Amino acid sequence: MEVTSVNMMALETAPAMEHHQRIFAEGGLASYRGQLLSIVGRPAEGCEYLKRSYDLMCKDDPYNPQEECLAASNYSHGLGSMNEYDSGVQWSHTALKHWFEHRPEDRVSGVCAPAVKLTLELLHLFRGEAREAREVLLEGKNRIESSRPYLWQMAAR
Repeated sequence: MEVTSVNMMALETAPAMEHHQRIFAEGGLASYRGQLLSIVGRPAEGCEYLKRSYDLMCKDDPYNPQEECLAASNYSHGLGSMNEYDSGVQWSHTALKHWFEHRPEDRVSGVCAPAVKLTLELLHLFRGEAREAREVLLEGKNRIESSRPYLWQMAAR
């Protein structure tokens, strides 16, 4: 925890940055802190940082839907950690919307970043929607298995 606090303080003393660089740094640090808080059992506090990360990424100029997708997916994962499964699913769909803005060619196939699909799968599973969870899991699995280079970390999840 202290590392992220030190990094946030260091950012305040950093030399002038372009708007995009500052947004990326602040949003990234908020995301790291939020994920860490969620992992150590403080998901409500973690979600505050994950939402802050998303809000910061939305202010990026130029618009970067890929970063917004990942920030929304992280927030949906955090909401799942708080048993807020319905909200988590909604935020996963927000992440998908951003992904398809980033890669419109994936809209037809429904292919997206594997992490988004895996989070959505878990949320469906925790809501007791085994059929939906299986469909989403298989989509994510197929995406991982067809990726080049192969995404070993995602496959291990």
